[in-house]
Amino acid sequence: MDPEVNFDPRQVRAMEALVSRHKRRNAWTIGELEILKHGFKSGKRIKTIAYEIGRSMTAVNKFISRSGLERNRKSRSRR
Repeated sequence: MDPEVNFDPRQVRAMEALVSRHKRRNAWTIGELEILKHGFKSGKRIKTIAYEIGRSMTAVNKFISRSGLERNRKSRSRR
């Protein structure tokens, strides 16, 4: 079962804007975005996510950087 991922409403609007702004043949679908977001948040490698959705690693990387997604990070305690 996938961990539940909560997104900031501003991030969701930004991602939707990216999808609708680029009305071309290879625009991102909502299904691709969900796979990307859940995979990235759960710590999957970009190469794996790209393979799962049928996109290049570059396309996945660019979308992640443009949308401002960040991985869930485990807090490290400093000693």
